[in-house]
Amino acid sequence: MCSAVSAQQSIRGKVTSDDGSPLPGVTVRVQGTTTGTATNVEGNYTIVASPGQVLQFSFIGYTTRNITVGAQAVVNVSMIPDQTQLKETVISAYNMSKDPRSLGSSVQKVNGAEVAQTQRENFLNGLAGRIAGATVTGTSGLPGSSSQIVLRGAVSIGGNNQPLFVVDGVPYDNQTLNQEALISGQSVSFANRNSDYGNRAMDLNPEDIESITVLKGPEAAALYGSDGASGAILITTRKGKEGRASVTYDNNFRFEKVYRFPETQRVYSRGTNGVADPNATVNPFSFGAISAYFGPKYNTDTTTFYDNFNAFFKTGFQNRHSLNIDGGTDRYTYRLSSSWLKQDGTVPNTSFDRGNIRLSGTAKVSKIFDINSSFTYVTSTTKKGSKGAGSYFLTLLTWPADEDVRDYKNPDGTRKTLRGVAFNSEFDNPFWDVYKNSSQDHTERVTGNLTLNLNPLSWLSFSGIFGVDSYATDGFFTTNPQSRYGFASNGFYSGDDVLTKNLSGVLRGSARKTWGKFGHVLNLGFAFDDNTTKINAFKGERFYEPNFVSINNTDPLSRDAKLTYSNIRKTRFFGNYEFNYNSILYLSFAGSREGHSAFMSRFVDKNPFFNYGAASLSFIFSDLQVFKNWTPLSYGKARLSYATTGKAPYTPYIIDYTMQSQITTGGGYAYGFTGNNFGLQPEITRNFEFGGELRFFKNRIGIDVARYSLKSRDQILGARVSYGTGFVIKYLNGGLVENRGIEIQLSGKPVQSKNFNWDVLVNFDRNVGEILEMPADLPTYYDSDTWVFGNARSQAYKGAFTGNISGFSLRRNRSGQMLISPTTGLPLSSGDFVIIGDRQPDFKVGLINNFYYKDFSLSFNLDFRKGGDVFNGNEYYLYLCGLSNRTLDREQTIVYKGVLADGLEESGKPTPNNIAITPYYRSDYFGTTVATEADFIEEVNWMRLRDITLMYNLPKTLLRKQNVVKSASVFVTGTDVFMITNYSGADPSVNTNTAANRGYGGAGIDFGSLANPRGINFGMKVQF
Repeated sequence: MCSAVSAQQSIRGKVTSDDGSPLPGVTVRVQGTTTGTATNVEGNYTIVASPGQVLQFSFIGYTTRNITVGAQAVVNVSMIPDQTQLKETVISAYNMSKDPRSLGSSVQKVNGAEVAQTQRENFLNGLAGRIAGATVTGTSGLPGSSSQIVLRGAVSIGGNNQPLFVVDGVPYDNQTLNQEALISGQSVSFANRNSDYGNRAMDLNPEDIESITVLKGPEAAALYGSDGASGAILITTRKGKEGRASVTYDNNFRFEKVYRFPETQRVYSRGTNGVADPNATVNPFSFGAISAYFGPKYNTDTTTFYDNFNAFFKTGFQNRHSLNIDGGTDRYTYRLSSSWLKQDGTVPNTSFDRGNIRLSGTAKVSKIFDINSSFTYVTSTTKKGSKGAGSYFLTLLTWPADEDVRDYKNPDGTRKTLRGVAFNSEFDNPFWDVYKNSSQDHTERVTGNLTLNLNPLSWLSFSGIFGVDSYATDGFFTTNPQSRYGFASNGFYSGDDVLTKNLSGVLRGSARKTWGKFGHVLNLGFAFDDNTTKINAFKGERFYEPNFVSINNTDPLSRDAKLTYSNIRKTRFFGNYEFNYNSILYLSFAGSREGHSAFMSRFVDKNPFFNYGAASLSFIFSDLQVFKNWTPLSYGKARLSYATTGKAPYTPYIIDYTMQSQITTGGGYAYGFTGNNFGLQPEITRNFEFGGELRFFKNRIGIDVARYSLKSRDQILGARVSYGTGFVIKYLNGGLVENRGIEIQLSGKPVQSKNFNWDVLVNFDRNVGEILEMPADLPTYYDSDTWVFGNARSQAYKGAFTGNISGFSLRRNRSGQMLISPTTGLPLSSGDFVIIGDRQPDFKVGLINNFYYKDFSLSFNLDFRKGGDVFNGNEYYLYLCGLSNRTLDREQTIVYKGVLADGLEESGKPTPNNIAITPYYRSDYFGTTVATEADFIEEVNWMRLRDITLMYNLPKTLLRKQNVVKSASVFVTGTDVFMITNYSGADPSVNTNTAANRGYGGAGIDFGSLANPRGINFGMKVQF
């Protein structure tokens, strides 16, 4: 034994691919032992072995190599791609392994470590710029806020447009609580505007993600049916690796600061028509009284100005600690991961805490049978700030610069108002709002899956995937009795208990046979889902003790409760046949028959099943002899695909009449405000795509192009109907929406050398969504939740774009001349909704760069956007109260260019306007009928540095003298470091609502939302 130990030696080396680029993550182990390691980001490794022992180098997609140890201390290995293993590198629908060569539609894969390194608590925000065709929009810069992702545009006018999430073959719930399930109060209403509830995909620990595969094309969407009608995001989690057990600890410490705010003027003081009055107010759109800044200029010699923004916002801090243990043998592997994240926001009294524990394992029971399983527990708590109307942010914007925002309480602790008025006549001080109007959500979630694989024959396999996803959320929203929205009811408490349980299963059989040059793959299967969500909402008013937050602190006679129950069951039979000739030409057919309980009725015989299918073609023309002799071309592929996909309504129980409990005298039940429609059918999307891939110079340069068209007919829309029907809304079929676009991925390795490497990826996409027909010939449809301020809202018309914004504009005659009031000399508002903007960008570009120099690596993500309109509601709000910089020219006399609305405006000789006005003396110049929403639509361009990471891996030479630490690295990461934009507001990447909104939602409407803070992260990772 002593001689064996003394013969051991330290062996190091570098593992590269056949083109010379380093291969990180290659498993290196000593055969017949538990000794093993993995190559680092530079492809380097160190391992202890004795002469005569065999080193095994294995990596997915490459042929395993065995090297016998000799006397040499350095063993460098070049690995050759294995075409048979390449089939395992892309996971498609229902965990089907696909050869990338066979895919007839676009698929993009993102490394999980790359997303985790962005240090985002919500991994969706780390995908921005990294996926062509994906639009990621956060709702605010608050901790625990929700994010929305849409692939290839909004295909539904009024439905859910987010993709399906699947983790290790099991659907993963990404709901956001819709405030329609809550109970409003005397002064508080819920319309997905004043509070955020997160999106449940943020429960995933980014450190557990191995890879993210994004299915945007037709074939996979057809197999997933109604769930995948807007695409699918497949997440593969990390598994244990064969070899000796290893322990990994990593951490992250983050400091963040809000640095972008709307600009406000500090020239003119409070007052009206140039006359000073500290109690002067305006009330635009009956929004609520706010200070009016139309008085004289400040006397800068005697006025003390306060930096209220820096007094309110603080430096946020986040720390995360993760501990992972993994190991195994050639028969079984295991991995136990744990993580704790604690984030204190930049807004006082806001935070987000999350704890994750995950256990996964694999077992090869026999040569033909293996089992994979995992269990995850997540707990999270979000202390939230308000948003939108009356929120801390809007009040801070309009707070007088000559008043200290920190002075918000009287000596006895009661609320102090600016103007000495009643509590409900003035918006809350920002500090009072965040400390006294508390709001919180707490979620506990359990997910688990079991995968059984049986391979009785070399060409035949069976698999079963069974999953459970269950979580419970309890939350509350309160307004203090002395707050503006709580004064009338002497306090308001809203609570909700959300219980969600999702069960799913997939049974699939697969046969693979090759006869000569002809290959065949057949997959047949059955899938089922049972999704149940139960929301118990309750509210109470009239607090006994003003600062005690509990439903027990409310008057029992003011309490109310409501149950919202949703149960959707789906069954799906699916099949996929793939034929290939000589691994050059691939032809694939897929089909599904789905039954969806949302289409069932208790009163009529209604068939809940519907069919859809797909076909695709892939041609590897680079394998033809004529191209093999052309050395610059490494790979060439042309592809074509077509599919139909059905989509069910986002909510059940709309086929039949619905009854709602009544709280009026007598109680009982009555018809709800939603009418029935026995004839409702699925929303059908026809998805067509063609494109190709080219790689040159031993794969150092690559391009992937996809051109697509999605036509969605029979839109399911909750349209308003005549009150004479006895209902307010009825769900209808009809209409046609088209999304057409192009996606380009450019990849390159400009520099490859011994010590320095440079990889670059460019994602380009352009999507145009257009409403070709409206359902049932409706003249228009609007999303009331997006109507947050003024008359701007998300609204659909025939011929309009899906990202359309409607609002008021100024009146003009048939010749296009502006109409002026002959009595005021001011422009006249149209008083009617017209198209004022399109929120869809002309195109987007994500530029990902990775540099490697010895033990250093530098990566960054630059995100570009050209075009697309944003409604700057914050600027409109500031303009109407006199704080916008646009009001600084108020002392200049002007004459509006236009004609008088004196009855001659449509004649051949309209009367030119010559009425001179001086806005300084005319506060009505800044009224809502003079400045309209159209004046505050901005076409936006930006370049933003989403994230940048500098990492240093400690050299192996420092670690060889000890046997405890295998590898170690330190890093610094910046997030949202800078943005160059022509937008006059804080951040044009904004959503005024939450991720619960349907259709195009509140994206591109900027009102009352906090910009993303700039963050600096630093941390370390150590493997033992």
